[in-house]
Amino acid sequence: MVSGAPSPAPLPTRAELERLPARLLHPGSATKSRVSVVASGGRELLIKDVHAMHPWVRALYGRRVLRREERVLAALDGMAGVPRLYGRIDTDALASEYLAAEPLQRRLAPARLRRACLAFGERVAELHARGVVHLDLRQKRNVLVDAEGGVYLIDFQSAWVLGTRGVRGALLRLLARLDRSAVLKFKARYVPELLDERERRAAARLQFLTRLWVFHRIGSLLRVLLRRRRIRSP
Repeated sequence: MVSGAPSPAPLPTRAELERLPARLLHPGSATKSRVSVVASGGRELLIKDVHAMHPWVRALYGRRVLRREERVLAALDGMAGVPRLYGRIDTDALASEYLAAEPLQRRLAPARLRRACLAFGERVAELHARGVVHLDLRQKRNVLVDAEGGVYLIDFQSAWVLGTRGVRGALLRLLARLDRSAVLKFKARYVPELLDERERRAAARLQFLTRLWVFHRIGSLLRVLLRRRRIRSP
């Protein structure tokens, strides 16, 4: 009998998970998943858990986005710069690799920031070559940078697995522009000296269109209105 690679450690059950010490990254709510990091089987697991959501939200939304993220991570298996999928704890919780990195941001050391902005474009190109679009990379918390300036893409709950051929491939090429616009946004913001003339013109157009786009302000407006309503309530 030929021995193969050792089997990966089994994931904890929900009962075991609840007993493990956890580092909370997001507490969760009626509409958002709880995100935590636990050590189990000699590895750090990132746990996304929708169990505490409102039952209707969990059934109609929470479990659906877990399935989507699971499907995308499975399609990207083996790709550098993407967290490894470990699998399901149960219907309401998904385990993936925890990455010790921090969001792409201006306060990173200049050389590290420069490497990261260049690597970001390469990661996105590889993502598209595998037939996947992320669609939420303009949120810098979804782009992580390690100590050497390597880039990781995370949080694939909005992503689509489309493939590269036929009608779905045509849709991928259309939607891929959104991901590339995120690369251009951060490159123009943090390392504008790396832009060529074509990219400078594209960045200027993007900045103009962003000023005209009002929908990104709706969340802030709703929070202000709800805060005022709570203050006025007896």
